[in-house]
Amino acid sequence: MANFTLFYHLTSINATLQIVDLTGRNVYSQNLIGFEGTVSINVSNISSGIYFWKVNTENSIILKGKISVMK
Repeated sequence: MANFTLFYHLTSINATLQIVDLTGRNVYSQNLIGFEGTVSINVSNISSGIYFWKVNTENSIILKGKISVMK
């Protein structure tokens, strides 16, 4: 099983984690509740490739990065 793990420390209590492919298509979304925590996502059902992840509040993107899924 392949996992992507995100450790977060937020300034807003409600945020959303999104993973998008190179075309901008949303492939994963999850609400993050609380100011800090850990999220582990099983990416084995996502096709091989480069993806971008971001954590949004209702006003802005507060964290972002890139992941590579290889099978």
